Amino acid sequence: MMSVRSTFRQRLGAKLLRNCIHDCTRGIWLGGKVEDTQISRNVFYNNSLPDSFEVTNENREDLVVALGEDIEIKDSMGVTLIDNNFLLSDCALKLESKGVLLVHNLINGSVEWLSNTNVAENDPYYHRLYQQNTPESAPYDSSCFYNNVFIRKNLRSEMAKLIAFAHKQASEKPIDNHISDDNAAYVGLASGQRSYIPANKAGNIFMNDEQEDVKVAIDSSEDGVFLHSNICDYLNEDTSRVIAVGVTPETARDFDTDFLGKHREGISVTAGPFDTKEEYSQRLFRLLF
Repeated sequence: MMSVRSTFRQRLGAKLLRNCIHDCTRGIWLGGKVEDTQISRNVFYNNSLPDSFEVTNENREDLVVALGEDIEIKDSMGVTLIDNNFLLSDCALKLESKGVLLVHNLINGSVEWLSNTNVAENDPYYHRLYQQNTPESAPYDSSCFYNNVFIRKNLRSEMAKLIAFAHKQASEKPIDNHISDDNAAYVGLASGQRSYIPANKAGNIFMNDEQEDVKVAIDSSEDGVFLHSNICDYLNEDTSRVIAVGVTPETARDFDTDFLGKHREGISVTAGPFDTKEEYSQRLFRLLF
């Protein structure tokens, strides 16, 4: 099997861990040659424009400028690792760079990513940003998505209009990237054995709230931040394989810790931030006053 050539290195520098970021226009923005950064075990919600806005021909460009995401990454020089997060805002993720690794996240919102890999028209989970053609020898020269849970969100009408306009603008704008290419991604086969992954997406689960009665909501009270969801009704356990990234199969790093800090046992794992379905009824954060 061929290897996925990507931009992931084993060392990590800055870490953004265990935050609850909500009711902001934008959650986290990283730009200006981001390198060796990890965004892990965070909860993002309600990072969006207020409910009352209306899109017009006169204000839509200004609204696009104010349109924020839970996470936006621009110009990643080395690894940018996003793992075990809950991204629940209308605009969950915008990757204006290649070389981003997303593992075991729950994503319930609009996603934009840079890729030279074709994306089906009207794909409800991804919007492909403009990218100049790259050589055929680098078919997976993009970001990689492994073992995530994607839940399509039925957006409010004005937000859907604005995101469609933003997508049109993004598709007309070239994006420059500076990347290195020195590591590969692997999947566990058996104890002590790993194999190359021949694609930039593997082990993901896709849910559509228009076809399935999937519900995701956050409840914040004096007792903490809770996730109210019926995801466990649609999620099967141990349908994905543990992901490892490194220079060789022997030295690759396993992503085997979940949102709660629990160890994922074995090589068969559950997609998303939690190791087991029952954990979706847990408190995500305890609030301190």
